[in-house]
Amino acid sequence: MTPKIKVRQPSQARSKETVEAILEAASQILRRDGLEGAGTAAIAKRAGVSVGTLYQYFPNKEAVFDELIDRVLDQRAADRSQILQGALASDELGPAIVALIDALMALHAADPSLHHQLLRHEAASGQNRLQRYEEGMRALVASRLLAHADKTRPLDAPLAARVLVHAVMGVAERMAREDPALLGRAEVRREIAILVAGYL
Repeated sequence: MTPKIKVRQPSQARSKETVEAILEAASQILRRDGLEGAGTAAIAKRAGVSVGTLYQYFPNKEAVFDELIDRVLDQRAADRSQILQGALASDELGPAIVALIDALMALHAADPSLHHQLLRHEAASGQNRLQRYEEGMRALVASRLLAHADKTRPLDAPLAARVLVHAVMGVAERMAREDPALLGRAEVRREIAILVAGYL
C-alpha cells in the first residue's frame, strides 16, 4: 500500500484560496481527461498558478488526488449520517428501505465522473479509505436490520448488511458511470427497493 503523503495545510486566506484553486482545477481536469490527463503541469495551468506554487502545497499529483478523496469522503460521511440517522429512525421497515436507497442514490448521483476517477486512484494507490466509508455504511444498515428483526426473515444482520450495501452501491456506481440521470428517477429507486425488500 502506498503511504499517504502529508499535505501542507495553509493558514493564511490567500494560501487557502490557492489550495482551493488547485483542487478545483484538478477536479475539472479529472472530469474531462481522467487520471491520465491530470498531471501537475496541467493542474497548475488550469489553476492559474506555477508548478512551483503547486509543489509548495502538494508534493505530487497523487497528493492532490488524496486530498480530493478525503474531502469527498468527509462530505459523503456527513451527508450519509444526516440523512440516514433521521430517515432510518422510522419504526416501519418499508420507509427505512426507501430512505437507505434514496440516500445512496443521492450520494452516487453527485459528480459521478469525478468520483469514478478518484475511485481509480484509490484502487491504484492501495489506500483503504473507501473501505472504511463502506464499513460505516454497513454498520448503519446492520443496526436498522437488528431494530426491525421482527419484520424480516431470520438474518445474520452484519452479513445481510454487507450483501445489501454491496448490491445497492454496485447498482448505483454502475448507473453513475453509464447514465447518471437514472439515479434520480423514481422508478429506478422503486425497482431497487423491490430488490432489497425481496432479499429481506
